[in-house]
Amino acid sequence: MTGYVSGKLTAVRRLRESRREVFLWVCRCECGKTKLVSVADLHQKKVKSCGCLKAERRNDPKLVKRREAILALHTQGVAIMAIARQFDISRQRVYQILEQYKETEE
Repeated sequence: MTGYVSGKLTAVRRLRESRREVFLWVCRCECGKTKLVSVADLHQKKVKSCGCLKAERRNDPKLVKRREAILALHTQGVAIMAIARQFDISRQRVYQILEQYKETEE
C-alpha cells in the first residue's frame, strides 16, 4: 500500500491498528502536509487531499460566479427549490452555500 495514490495524497506508511481495527495510513499531500487516512477511505477515494483541494476549489472563478448567482437569486426572493433546480443541486447544498456566505459576512 506504500506509494498508493488517491487524488493528491500518497500513502507513506501504515500506523499500528487504531481502535475498532481501522488501519490508518500517514499520507503526504502534494502541498507538503501530512494527513491520517483510513485504508477504506483511500481505496474508495473518499479523501483526496489534506484539505488544500477544498481551498483551491473555493477560489475557482467558475464556482465563485455560481455562488454569487445563487446569492443574488436568493436576495431577490427566488425560492430555494427553484434555485436548486436551476443549478441542478440539492436544496441542502443551496442552504450550505448561503450559510457559508453568512459566515464570511460576519
